[in-house]
Amino acid sequence: MPETMQVKPSARPAGLPLAEELAWLAGAPDVSQALQRALVEPALDLASRPSKQFRARLLYLAHRVAARGAAPDEATARRLSVAAEAIELLHAGSLIVDDIQDGSASRRGDQTVHERYGLPRALCTGNWLYFWPLRLLAELGLAPADEARAFRIYHEAVEKAHYGQALDLSVKVDLLAQEELPAVCRAVLELKTGAITALAMALGALVAGADADALAAMQAFGRGFGRALQQLDDLGNLLGRVDRDKRFEDVVQKKPTGVWGFAARSMTAERFAAFRAEVLALPARADEVIERLRADGFFAAAAADSRRELEGAFAGLAGAFDLADDAPALAELRAVAERLVHAYGC
Repeated sequence: MPETMQVKPSARPAGLPLAEELAWLAGAPDVSQALQRALVEPALDLASRPSKQFRARLLYLAHRVAARGAAPDEATARRLSVAAEAIELLHAGSLIVDDIQDGSASRRGDQTVHERYGLPRALCTGNWLYFWPLRLLAELGLAPADEARAFRIYHEAVEKAHYGQALDLSVKVDLLAQEELPAVCRAVLELKTGAITALAMALGALVAGADADALAAMQAFGRGFGRALQQLDDLGNLLGRVDRDKRFEDVVQKKPTGVWGFAARSMTAERFAAFRAEVLALPARADEVIERLRADGFFAAAAADSRRELEGAFAGLAGAFDLADDAPALAELRAVAERLVHAYGC
């Protein structure tokens, strides 16, 4: 399992509403208690499990870059904490819905929410977690123009993530030609993972008062960072080093992952045809197939491709903010990347 990176110790995510808050929303204590059981308890179950929380960490580091290393004051620290909770709760909601759509049985070392609480309740909880973070963003106390930008950026990210999910669910790699796969797989990586990573970076920068150019640079970094890490995650899944219970899940469902995108870009037509046949047959002869791919250098080459994507993202960020290679914030971002690369086994 990947090493976890807790942003702050918390038995209960502060961003989830208490019964008293729901009483104000629902208008009656009895109703608020029912909502607590129906929505908050399943959300709390998932959100309280060990998690990498790298989106929240990126949000803090984006603020540090945009603030030129200045330490946040008390009010800013509170805003960052609330924004971090918002991004992690959004991610939790996406996991609940993703697990339903994939038919997954486990998540973060335990049952998926729909297995434990039933599909209707899980679906309602997952959808609610797309909307509740907007209430948290409204509590940041940003200037009106920055609050409007936060809402717009959030909306665009969630919309893009849904486009990525639609491609992930509907496109089957066995029905696409080799030349079609690179663009489709890249779009899935960027829309599903890159969009939310870019959102985390943008929110951190917004709290620092970043202008439009700085926000654009943060989002560009987030998209590149997200694409690279999702490809590494896809490789780790094929190797069985990440979420072993989910190993080969994407292969069996013929999803357009980073593995397929890299293979289609880097292989001859003859080699790709053989690769497609043996990978689509997994988990049959899994050890033999994986060992052959390892011996051929496929995993090393795909990991190197992801690292080049990461380096490009870092170079763009350093250039946009005129950062030296040894700038503390940049070094911390690189450390986060290295920990995740190591966690994915690549």
